[in-house]
Amino acid sequence: MTAGNVRPEGTRPILLLDLDEVLFPFADAYDRWLACRRGYGLDPVLKRAYDVGAAAGSGHRELAVQFVNDPAVIATVPPRSNARSALRVLEQTYTLMACTSRREALEGEATRAWLRRYFPEVNEALFTSQDHSSPVRTKAALAEEVGAAALVDDTMQHLADLPPTCVGLLLKRPPGMQSEPGSRHWATTVRVLLEPGHRPEPASGEARVLAEEGRNR
Repeated sequence: MTAGNVRPEGTRPILLLDLDEVLFPFADAYDRWLACRRGYGLDPVLKRAYDVGAAAGSGHRELAVQFVNDPAVIATVPPRSNARSALRVLEQTYTLMACTSRREALEGEATRAWLRRYFPEVNEALFTSQDHSSPVRTKAALAEEVGAAALVDDTMQHLADLPPTCVGLLLKRPPGMQSEPGSRHWATTVRVLLEPGHRPEPASGEARVLAEEGRNR
């Protein structure tokens, strides 16, 4: 892979795709797994705010690793609605890669197996860290390393400090969870990424995005 945002002439631009809540409906599936295996689900307030990390002290970090690596469950979790159709369209224009905050040493094998099952068009999975103790790299750093043209994520934090040649697109989370201001639906995201001759605005163009979503409802 050529680094530094330099691609050989004629190759497709690289599109990075966050995994959880962009392709994989993590909170809903994890909630169901907890209820089945532990007899309780996620705190409804934490789930709606998508702040599962706030409950890490209650053991959710370790439980989430168990969930992702549960072969009887993970393979049967279908992708987020509209994600499969979106990627079938986008693969005609972009080289697709997953980019996730999961840890490769702990969750990499199961993550790649799930992607192969549901998204064979995704060429590679990039991880921000190896395990609990390894340094964490930002998604912006990974985007710069592979020369990505765009990153689709559901969290504004991961779209911060992207290189100038990489556009951040903020995606709405599934129904029942709070989305960040300025986020787009999948259909709008695809339309922006494919619009001829148009370089998508960074996700911080909140007012324009909200107006656009209002027109498309």
